[in-house]
Formats: sequence, structure tokens, C-alpha cells
Amino acid sequence: MNDQYSACFSGCAAKVAKNNNNGVQCLYGQCGGEGYTGPTECEPSTVCTPRDATWSECRPEGYQFPSADGGDDGVVDSSVDQCALVSKQCGGALWTGPTCCQGMAVCLPVRPATPTPAVA
Repeated sequence: MNDQYSACFSGCAAKVAKNNNNGVQCLYGQCGGEGYTGPTECEPSTVCTPRDATWSECRPEGYQFPSADGGDDGVVDSSVDQCALVSKQCGGALWTGPTCCQGMAVCLPVRPATPTPAVA
């Protein structure tokens, strides 16, 4: 696992994590936001939905993010089990949360961002 950060992926998202999805982002994958340079097209049946200025992700059509004070960060759904939901953290340096993923999802390392060279 990536020493810094690992997250749960399933189906389409596992292909994205392995750079094998032809530039299409999957359900719960980032598709926009300030400074984002990755895929902006979402898999079928999902649309790129903004959460705030820095983050948009592929969600089912009609989905709206809860308000900032809405609470739940989606890490664990205790009514199902104590494993992380798809797209949520499941490992990494100093991580003390769940290390398993719900359903058929798998915990994969997330590639560290490539630093952008400073522009003079």
C-alpha cells in the first residue's frame, strides 16, 4: 500500500486507479475543481457534481452534496459493517480508521500528486 494514502475502489474506479480507463472518471471519482487536471468526463449514468470550488466528483444524476454542516463524511456506514465506503480512505501512514472496504471494493494505493513546478 502507498505509505501516505490508500482508498477503496471498485469496478470502474479500480481501472482508474490503475490508469486503464481511457480518461473517464467513475462514480465518486474527482472530475473537477480548482487546479484539477485529471479526467472530467464521468462514466455513464453519472454527472460531474460540484461540492465546492476545489472539488467536483461523479455522482448519480440529481445528487446534491449535503450542506457543509451536514455531518457525515462517509468513511464508515456502521449499519452495514465497519469497512470504508468506496472512494474513502482505507490505509496510509498513521491511518487508524478502517483498513477494509465494503462490498467487492478493494483498498488500493493512491498515486501521490506530481508537484507542479513553480512559475516565476
